[in-house]
Amino acid sequence: MKTTLDGTAIEEAEEAARKLTDEVFAGIEFGFEPLCAAFGFEGGFENGGEQEKGAIWLTENAGHLFDICIAGKYSWANVGGRGWTIGTDGSGAYDETRRFIALLLDNTRTYAQERFHYFVESGHWDWFSAYIRG
Repeated sequence: MKTTLDGTAIEEAEEAARKLTDEVFAGIEFGFEPLCAAFGFEGGFENGGEQEKGAIWLTENAGHLFDICIAGKYSWANVGGRGWTIGTDGSGAYDETRRFIALLLDNTRTYAQERFHYFVESGHWDWFSAYIRG
């Protein structure tokens, strides 16, 4: 979390996520990589508001992050093998921030559920809807 999350700060978060994945967790078999996300109260990156150009920039610069949000502007997520997708909100209700939090919580729960499946009886349930409608 940063006050200003711009392109440079996203690249720094990417480097920290890479180090966490490749160095800290090296040799530990979880079946998945750590979930790494970045949130800023302001800022943005070049072409961050455009689906195609923003997705290209993130693919080139943020391979270890999966969820990025600039409050009041947009959130980007790379989940489910769909590549980077943008979420925005023009209503002022901060739907992009809700999306960021819901995806972070949903994926954290899913990863925990996969790792500790013997504590949980059922398979994946999409918590995303429950978080954003609460």
